[in-house]
Amino acid sequence: MMVKVLRCAGAAAVLAMIGTGCAPTGDVQDPAVRRLTWFSYLSGDDMQCETGIDRVRLVHNAIWDEDVRVIEATEVPGADAKVAENLLQRIDWTDIRIDPEAPAGPWRGKLHEGAWNKAQYASVVDALKADGAFAPLAQPVTLKGQGFFWTGAGCAGGKRWFHAWAYPSAAYDALAFPKVLGGLVPSGQAFAVAHPMDQSYPEQNRKAARDFEMTATSTGISGRLELPHPPLNRFLP
Repeated sequence: MMVKVLRCAGAAAVLAMIGTGCAPTGDVQDPAVRRLTWFSYLSGDDMQCETGIDRVRLVHNAIWDEDVRVIEATEVPGADAKVAENLLQRIDWTDIRIDPEAPAGPWRGKLHEGAWNKAQYASVVDALKADGAFAPLAQPVTLKGQGFFWTGAGCAGGKRWFHAWAYPSAAYDALAFPKVLGGLVPSGQAFAVAHPMDQSYPEQNRKAARDFEMTATSTGISGRLELPHPPLNRFLP
């Protein structure tokens, strides 16, 4: 019954996304929406930067299905910036509880909310600038799902920006913004430390067989499966 309910919920979401051209909505807590729009979300396709409101969206992939962190901050004129942090972590199948009224609950992650004052928001933006986040990628970056990478997207001065850093690389090792961010995230939880993959992924986590490899370019996540330009080419495998 649980599987049928989840499949029905997923099917409804799929139909809804097809009806809107697979456009990202920003609501990646819904697992079905996340599957269809995740890389479009990472690319910031849903951001409307002409409003003049600055935004920062940072995603840390620390082995897919184990530890994925989304931090999004939005400026509020005359007030502190709103901050939302979503922890999409490995599900403990030995202690899983399904609510019949919200069967997708375990897959929605843990949401933490908070606020940054102007100085805190500026410290994150300054660190991102020092890390080259607002400059276009000089060359494509390969992102491996069963590895470690950061992506950043946002609005600054009415313009959208996107950047990516993958481990192992000198750029990833030199990042400054995770240190600043670590002291400001609402959850208070430290980011996973990147490490070499000693074993193939199925041996590290047999409960999750999916893998993916994508390429980040100056405009976001590039196409897959020879599908047309975004957003039709930005869904999870």
